[in-house]
Amino acid sequence: MARRKTVNYNIMFAAAMILIIITAIWGYMIMVDDNSDSGNYELSSEFYEGSDSIADDLLSYSQKGHSRSEINENLAENFELLIHQEDINADVWMEYVVTQKDPSLPEPHRSLSEDGYDQVIKGMIIYRQADQNLIPVFTLTPEAMRNENGDLLLSQVEAKHGYAFQMYDYEDQDVYHQTVKAFNITLLDEQGLPISDDITIYWDPVLNRYRATNTFGAPGTYSE
Repeated sequence: MARRKTVNYNIMFAAAMILIIITAIWGYMIMVDDNSDSGNYELSSEFYEGSDSIADDLLSYSQKGHSRSEINENLAENFELLIHQEDINADVWMEYVVTQKDPSLPEPHRSLSEDGYDQVIKGMIIYRQADQNLIPVFTLTPEAMRNENGDLLLSQVEAKHGYAFQMYDYEDQDVYHQTVKAFNITLLDEQGLPISDDITIYWDPVLNRYRATNTFGAPGTYSE
């Protein structure tokens, strides 16, 4: 009888160890999946649908070794590549920043130009390069600004006359370990005057998402 109990104990012990190992592996796989930066994002259909000829062109020209100026010479009309394969978020991934222009939009009012708003744009898209793909992680259209999940970042009226726009270097060692790019926009009226607060678009390194706010002047100093 004593020997039978020992055998049963050994079997139970082995089964328990196998269960613990399987549970640990399963938990590790979930953790890796939740924190992975593989770039295999599941984009919301509300955010992004269909083929993307701009992304295809950017990737093709980049693979051929074209410079930013060379790419802009061949890019679709009214699109401009501002950032070409740069880590603008201090997240080790390379980004591309493309704006869409419209000749019919007004010039920014002088007061805006003096504040650094040197462009008027119809929209903007930020791509992250992952393997052999360009993943859109932020889009700005006349109707909305969204992150890669399709989340609406701020409520707004339609930007019928475009956005005054500026891109600038931002440094805060408590938030980022290197200088990053941030963006400011404001909605315009037909005279090129602002009809909204200044909106800051920035990368949140904690959430790994783009965010937008009109309640503070710089990432890392906000309260929500």
